[in-house]
Amino acid sequence: MSEQILEHPFAMTGPARDIALSDMYSAYRDDMPRLADEALAIEIKRDILDLLRTSELIDFATHCPSGWPATHCMHFCTVEGPESRPIIYLSTKKTTRKVANIRADPRVSLALYRGFGFEERRKTRATQLQAVCTVIDDGEEFEFALDEMRRKEGYGFTALLDLEGQAMLRAEPVFALWQDNMRRPQRVTVDYRGAIAAQAA
Repeated sequence: MSEQILEHPFAMTGPARDIALSDMYSAYRDDMPRLADEALAIEIKRDILDLLRTSELIDFATHCPSGWPATHCMHFCTVEGPESRPIIYLSTKKTTRKVANIRADPRVSLALYRGFGFEERRKTRATQLQAVCTVIDDGEEFEFALDEMRRKEGYGFTALLDLEGQAMLRAEPVFALWQDNMRRPQRVTVDYRGAIAAQAA
């Protein structure tokens, strides 16, 4: 997997950016872990990238027109964007529910959990991501994401799949809830909106 920082030329569209920069945090301020201060956020963003890069599968939830959430377990790859913001690429068949759901509502959630059993529970690390997702229509970005997916460590099996014929998704986190049982506080919230706003400027 590439370690270079992607100066993310494939920026989200204006409507998706408006959703990303909306103040979704304030409605849940009392129910979510406190926002990490700047110094802690820098460190945690690196930890989140590391967890994403070294995980095979991620839980990915979309919003159905009926109002019910739909959760999917998916293969994915991660590229580092400006200010350590993860850019997550996922592939799926073009006719799946998730593609239709994302085109109707780009707000998605993703979750990763790395546990070690009860005896070693202090090693647990996990993240929940609120993100804006785009179905990639740009051919250059599609090829970039395809190459990153196939170069990910442990993803040799993708050479046997017809990824060229599938849809490619880009999920860009807006907030992350981070849990590290070795750290105090164990749970904090990371806000990525500053990096999104800077990219749009």
